[in-house]
Amino acid sequence: MKVRIKLVILATMIPLFALPMGCGSPAVGTADLDDYPDAPDDQRHERLSIYMAWDGGGGETWDYELSVENVISESSPPPVEEEEDGLILVFDELPGGRTLWFEGVTPGDVVLTFTTKNNSGEVVDIQKYVIRVYDDLRLATLHTESNNFRN
Repeated sequence: MKVRIKLVILATMIPLFALPMGCGSPAVGTADLDDYPDAPDDQRHERLSIYMAWDGGGGETWDYELSVENVISESSPPPVEEEEDGLILVFDELPGGRTLWFEGVTPGDVVLTFTTKNNSGEVVDIQKYVIRVYDDLRLATLHTESNNFRN
């Protein structure tokens, strides 16, 4: 009788232990923003670019979310500047992706998470960027993390 009770308890507990181990959808770990020191001044920018690659022809789609609203916002590329020798630098898109630009709105830390899904709606890639906006509204990437779940 004692063995039967132990088996019932064990059978009841196994699903509870499996839940926190990630049986759900894949994800990137949560960042503890206090763990990141300030970026050096030469690594802070007025606008920050992130290149997002995906297989749009194969049916992949992506979206992003912010851990905190109103710290950064999507913006346009920086204005084209003419160099002293008359050359003009142009930001061309690489094939198979898109460059997104972000600017600081208010000082603070934010986690920017891109999630790419295949044509079946399954998560195939997660990219995470920890970004800090300073008092002068310049930004710096403090940490990047990527998990690719493609077969």
